[in-house]
Amino acid sequence: MWYIFTKEVGLQGKGMAKLHTENEIVTNNSKQIYYFAKLLETQPDIFYQVAEHLPFIIFQSERNSLNWRWGNQLGLDVFEIEPGNAPDIFQLEKKANKAVLAHSITKIKSFSEENDKHSLCSYYQLYDVENEQQWVASSKMITGDNEFFSISYLLKDFSEFGAYIHKMLDTTLADVNAWRRFQSLSKQEKNILQLLGNGMTSKEIAILYNISNHTVRTHRRNIYEKINVKNLHDLIRFADAFQLIGAY
Repeated sequence: MWYIFTKEVGLQGKGMAKLHTENEIVTNNSKQIYYFAKLLETQPDIFYQVAEHLPFIIFQSERNSLNWRWGNQLGLDVFEIEPGNAPDIFQLEKKANKAVLAHSITKIKSFSEENDKHSLCSYYQLYDVENEQQWVASSKMITGDNEFFSISYLLKDFSEFGAYIHKMLDTTLADVNAWRRFQSLSKQEKNILQLLGNGMTSKEIAILYNISNHTVRTHRRNIYEKINVKNLHDLIRFADAFQLIGAY
């Protein structure tokens, strides 16, 4: 059973297939969350047995409170929860970066209000795990009137690309001041920051918004000052980090 199961979902024993791009991570999350949600619905006894051997966190939670109803042993270990219990949002907050958590909760609540049971909500979290800050990639789907089904991975388990994303997020977003600097930008400045991060030139942005090159240069100078970067490389890294978490 274990061999057949790992072959079907693409796991290698108790390890994980090496993923190298963000698209692979998102695709992998999508496939596995739908697979396990279906397994829980159709064969719950098998699901709960298998879940305890998975190399990632898998859990069910309430849509209203975000409190866990159930989580596998790895999830309980990561959040230091006693067996037989399920963490509430206040216990999770104790181990979380507050700014990152607040953004994620806003995104999750918006997803819940949309009530689209055919889509996923993907987001990043920053938790204190084994006495160090670690980024966690998570995906949720709606499986009931008041139920989320979720999968979470420690980014360090995603081979080279996971380590790259972990480093980029860590150097940019772990500091609460980065969030404050981002929030100090106007809506127009955020849009321009995103376009600059995507490689557009000032001239191309001016044409897109039908404004002068001088106006774009002014916005660009203000962005540099507000987010406290000195060059285009740092600006792109800052923009990339906030695009990853869907802050725009």
